[in-house]
Amino acid sequence: MVSTDKKTGEESVDPVVSAASRPNSGNPRPQSSRTGDERDVGTALRAAYQQAVDEKVPSEMLDLLGKLS
Repeated sequence: MVSTDKKTGEESVDPVVSAASRPNSGNPRPQSSRTGDERDVGTALRAAYQQAVDEKVPSEMLDLLGKLS
């Protein structure tokens, strides 16, 4: 689940429940029969991924990568 910090306006992703704790986690179901919790997990994972993609690469890392070429 995604929450927004009231002071900064930044979004953060709440921890996701592991698949091992869900019954029938080894039996994937068709997209149309997913529960609300499963859709929330998917939304949280997409938000976490997008947040990682949007992060700026630190200048130290860019310097190190530049030294490789």
